Amino acid sequence: MLPISDQSYSEPLFRALSCPDCDVPSLLATLKSDPHGVLGAALLFWRLNRYQDGHNYLRSSYNRIIALHPDYWMLLGLTSSRLPSSPYPYYYFYQQALLIAPGRADICYNLANAFRVSDPKKAINYYRRSLVSDITQPCCHHNYGITLHHLGKFLNAIHYLKQSIILDPCIPDVYCNLGLAYLALDQVSLSRRCFLAAISVNANHGPSHTNLGNAMVRSVDDAEQSLPFLLKGVNLQATPDAYWNLALADLLLGNYVRGWCNYEARIFCPNLNIPRLPSYATVPSSLEELLDDSENAPLIIWSEQGLGDSIQFSRYFLLLESLGVDFVFICPPPLFRLFSNWLVVKCSYVESFSRDKYSSSRYHIHLLSLPRLFKTDINSIPNCLPLFKQPTSTPQHLTINPPPGGLSVGLVWSTNPSNLDMHKNKSIPLQLLLPHLLDIASLGLIQIHSLQYGLEANELSGYQPTDYITDWSSHLTDFSDTAFLIAQLDLVISVDTAVAHLTASLNKPCWLLLPYNADFRWLRSRNDSPWYPGLMRLFRQTSHGDWTSVVDQLKQAWNDLTLFNLQTLIASKQVNEP
Repeated sequence: MLPISDQSYSEPLFRALSCPDCDVPSLLATLKSDPHGVLGAALLFWRLNRYQDGHNYLRSSYNRIIALHPDYWMLLGLTSSRLPSSPYPYYYFYQQALLIAPGRADICYNLANAFRVSDPKKAINYYRRSLVSDITQPCCHHNYGITLHHLGKFLNAIHYLKQSIILDPCIPDVYCNLGLAYLALDQVSLSRRCFLAAISVNANHGPSHTNLGNAMVRSVDDAEQSLPFLLKGVNLQATPDAYWNLALADLLLGNYVRGWCNYEARIFCPNLNIPRLPSYATVPSSLEELLDDSENAPLIIWSEQGLGDSIQFSRYFLLLESLGVDFVFICPPPLFRLFSNWLVVKCSYVESFSRDKYSSSRYHIHLLSLPRLFKTDINSIPNCLPLFKQPTSTPQHLTINPPPGGLSVGLVWSTNPSNLDMHKNKSIPLQLLLPHLLDIASLGLIQIHSLQYGLEANELSGYQPTDYITDWSSHLTDFSDTAFLIAQLDLVISVDTAVAHLTASLNKPCWLLLPYNADFRWLRSRNDSPWYPGLMRLFRQTSHGDWTSVVDQLKQAWNDLTLFNLQTLIASKQVNEP
C-alpha cells in the first residue's frame, strides 16, 4: 500500500523525467524546496521501479521540515525494502512514520508486512491496528489471513480471507490462499472450489493450477485428473514448487521416469529444507558420466529427508557396487551403526561432512537422486533383499525370550512428533489399535513388543502391567538396537516410519498402516509394495482420518492368518471369565 501524497506533481514530473532532453538533476534540485515536490518525485521513482534513485533522492532531500512528514518516512521504507542492502532495517522508517501519524492505516499495514516473516505475532498486532483505522482494506484482510495461516490459525485465516474477497472479489491470490487454508484443515472439496474460483478470475493463475492439482492428488481417486492442472501450473509458473508437486503426482501414479526427473526440484524448494550440496560440488547428469570419471574418486552421497528414506534408497548402493563405483555416504547419526555394521554393501560411511576432507574433484549427489541416475521405472525397482544382515550375536540386553506359543509381534503406532503435520496424518491412536491386539494376545496367539521410541512410548503406561506386551523403548539408542530386536520377531505392525522400512529391509514381514493420502512411496490403491515384494502388506484408510477402517482390516487379516473368527473367540472368552 502506497502512502497518500500530493498527486499534483505526478503528471508534469512524469513528462519531464520521461523526456530525454530533460535536465533531471536540475529539475529534482528545484523540487527540494517544496516537501510535496520531493514526495511527488520519490513516489514517481517508486512507480517507475527506480528504487535506488528514489531512496537516494529522499535521503539527499532531508531537512527539518520534510522530516515531519510521515510520507517521507513511508517512502524511505518502501524504497529501502527493495534494495539489497540498507544501513537501517526498512521497518525502522515505518516506525518513524508511525510516531508522526499514530494509527494511520497504511503505515500500520506496511509495518505489519515488514514483520510478517520475522515476527508474525508483531505483524498481527499491526494488521489489527490498521483494520481498526480502516476496515475496508482488502489487501490488509488478505495479508492478515496469510499470517494467521502461517501461525496455524486456519479458521481465523479463513474469516479474514473471506472478508478480503467480499471487499474485492477480483483478486485470484486471495481465493488461492483461501483454498490453502481449507486444505490445511483437510477440507479438500472446499479447497478445490476456491482454486477453481481463482482460475475463473484469472485463467493463467499458475499457483492455483498447481494447488488444484495437489488437492486432487490428496483425493487419491482423482490423481490422474490432476496431471493437466499440474502441467499447466508448470507451464504458467515454472517454479520449484510447481515441478515438485507434478513430480509427487507422477511418482504416486507410477510415472517414474518423468517423476524422478522433476523430483530434482525438491532441492530448490525452501520449505523442504533439503541440504544443499557444497558450491564446488559437481553433480553427475547421467550414469554414463559417473562411470566415465577418469579420476575414479569416490562418489559422495548425501542423506536427505527422513531416516526411512536413507534405509529405503540404500538399495542403490548395491547397484553402485556392482558397477565398481566407490562411494562415501553422509549418514545420519541414528543410522551410523546400522549402516556401518549391518548393510550388505561394505563401503565408507561418515556421520558428518568435512569440507576440508573431500576435494572438489569428486562427484556429489543426493541419495534420492539415484533413482533418476539409474532411470528407475516401475518395473526396474532394485529389490534384492535383505539389504541388512545381522553382524554379530544379539546383545544380552536386547534378547527377546521366545513366546510360549504363537508369534512375536513388533508394534509402532506413532511417527516423529517434530513434524506436526506428518505426525497428525500418519500416527494411529494407540487406544484404537492396541486393545484388539491385547485381546489376541490373551488367546496365547501373539506376544507384543513395543518398538515405539520417544515420548509416545509413555502411552503404554495406561496398559501396564500386562504379561502380553514388552516395552523396549528404554533399551533403544539407535537403529542398530532396533534391528537386533526386529531380527528376532515374526512380524512388525507399524505406521509409516523408518521402522517399517528397516523391517522389510531385514527380510521380515511388515504390516504397514497408511493414511488415506499416503506417501508416493506406497503408490496408490495397492495392498503391496514393489519396493518390498512379498514382505509389505499395506492397510489403507478408506477415507481421510478413518483409522477405524484400518483396524477393521487388521482384524480380518488376523482371522485369515489364524483361520479363526477371533472376534467370536474373544467374546466367548470374556463371557466365560469370572
